[in-house]
Amino acid sequence: MFRNQLRKSVPNLLQGFKIFKEKNPQCKTKLLFHTNWKEGWGIEKLCKETGVDISEILTTYICRKCRNYDVRPFDGHEANCKKCQSEKSCVTTSVALGTTESQLNEVYNLMDVYCHPFTSGGQEIPIQEAKLAELITLVTNYSCGEDSCTPESGGMPLDWTEYREPGTQFIKASTCPKSINQKLTEVFFMHPDKKNKIGEIARKWVIDNFSTEVIGAKLEQIF
Repeated sequence: MFRNQLRKSVPNLLQGFKIFKEKNPQCKTKLLFHTNWKEGWGIEKLCKETGVDISEILTTYICRKCRNYDVRPFDGHEANCKKCQSEKSCVTTSVALGTTESQLNEVYNLMDVYCHPFTSGGQEIPIQEAKLAELITLVTNYSCGEDSCTPESGGMPLDWTEYREPGTQFIKASTCPKSINQKLTEVFFMHPDKKNKIGEIARKWVIDNFSTEVIGAKLEQIF
């Protein structure tokens, strides 16, 4: 779940997924990108570079005419709608055309784990949304991610190496693909009871720290 921007570490995630697939060939897994494929990273090209079979990448399409959505393998920037039968009316989600809150919740609940590698960020809302869906969140242990990858938040940290952004010289994080593989593997083979317990912790952590009542009370004190 992300805006297809350069600070979202798509190449790292694909590399980590590739390692996971190679080390666990018995696992029938899919990688879901809920994002716009025409913006930012060239995901099709990156799949070829990393050797990830694009048929193993799912994405969310939404119809410009009937607003029906479905999650399926990527098959072009414009696809036919299975509901209203319109031709080339379905596109990948974007800030201009996206799912409803209810539909978004359904998409989150298709997932078994949520992985969010990024270079930097002030507040990555999808991480909190994933936790509300009781998903274990794998998050780069940098910037705002430091708060969301702790045991008490229902998250797991992804290792990273530092690089500097040209011009600004800001410290940025390059998430380690091997770390992504390690955490995916840990969650995949985790006992269901333990996984469910961590998911419950994740949801409660967001409610206790990010709800309207909690944040509103802090703002009232500030003002």
